[in-house]
Amino acid sequence: MQPKTRNWMESAANISIVIIAILFCVTTIPRFFASKNNNPKTIVESGTKMEIPNYNWQASNRSLLMVLSSKCKFCSESAGFYRRIITETKGGDVRLVGVFPQDIKEARKYLQEIGVSLDNIIQVPLFSIGVIGTPTLILADEKGVAIKVWKGRLSNENEADLLKNITN
Repeated sequence: MQPKTRNWMESAANISIVIIAILFCVTTIPRFFASKNNNPKTIVESGTKMEIPNYNWQASNRSLLMVLSSKCKFCSESAGFYRRIITETKGGDVRLVGVFPQDIKEARKYLQEIGVSLDNIIQVPLFSIGVIGTPTLILADEKGVAIKVWKGRLSNENEADLLKNITN
C-alpha cells in the first residue's frame, strides 16, 4: 500500500473515531445529568420530607414505612423480623405502613403469604419517594419528615436499632 493511501486511511479512521466519541457523549451525558437533576430526592435520608399522595401523616405521631416488593428476596427473608416489629409496636404510637411498587391487591396477597399484617398499604413508584431499593424502612414523624432510614437486609445490630427507635 502506498504511503499516501495509508495516511489517508489512518486519518479517516481517526476522524471516524472522534465523530463516534462525540456522538456518544452528546447522546449519553445529557441523559445521565438530566435523570439526576429531574429528581432531586434521588435517595431518601434522615431529614427528607416525604411526599406520598393521599397519606395522612397526622394519623399518628410516627409512621414506619416498610418499603417492600413482592419480588424482593431480602423482603421475604426478613418476614420474621417484620412480624417481630408488629408484636413490639402493638398498642404504641407507630403506624406500620407497607409501601409497594406493585398494585395493592398483589401487595396484600404477598403480605398474607409472609404472615405480615400492616395498618395501611400504599402503592407508589419507589423513585417518587426517593427509594432505590427494597427493603427500605423509614421512620417518619407526623409531618412526613424521615427521622431515620434503614436500607437492605438488616444486621442484628440494625434490627435492634430500629426496634429501639420505634418502641421509645
